[in-house]
Amino acid sequence: MTNPKIEVDIAELLNKLDSKLDSSLAKLDNKIDKYQNEIKEEFKATNAHLEKIDGKVDNIDKRLAIVETNQGNMKEQISKIENTQKNQIWALIGLLGTAVLGTLAKVLFFTPKP
Repeated sequence: MTNPKIEVDIAELLNKLDSKLDSSLAKLDNKIDKYQNEIKEEFKATNAHLEKIDGKVDNIDKRLAIVETNQGNMKEQISKIENTQKNQIWALIGLLGTAVLGTLAKVLFFTPKP
């Protein structure tokens, strides 16, 4: 068996290899740019969504402050009502006491004795 001789131009092979590498690198660069742009767009969309959420949170904070203020006002009003009810109860007790004492006095002192 004899070994066949292969004659190849090394410069031509290197040029072909170089052009294939350039082509592959260009494709890879394009893909990287494409994905980088997609990621940037996703970040923009995410930032817009976060800004929207921040606006909603700010709105909730404002509404919570209003509710807390109204709750304080309601506590004051309830306290006033409780005080008024206490006064009304004491007035009712006074009236009932006076009525009982008046009836008792009438029965004991102002009824004709037989």
